[in-house]
Amino acid sequence: MFAAMFAALVAIPAGVMMQQYGMDKATFVPRIQSTTEMLLSRANVLRTTKLETMQAFVIYLVCIALY
Repeated sequence: MFAAMFAALVAIPAGVMMQQYGMDKATFVPRIQSTTEMLLSRANVLRTTKLETMQAFVIYLVCIALY
């Protein structure tokens, strides 16, 4: 869930985020990023065989490349 939220935040332009949500993208995105990383770590992403965990990891990697 947090990987999808992270993807949405990365996709929103900074001006739109500030205008519509009243949040600064530069401070909010790193918080969601660190939470996503923590949850992926807890899910043992490097050893898992669960498809959902791997999908979340791929979403996270794509977003890191875009951000």
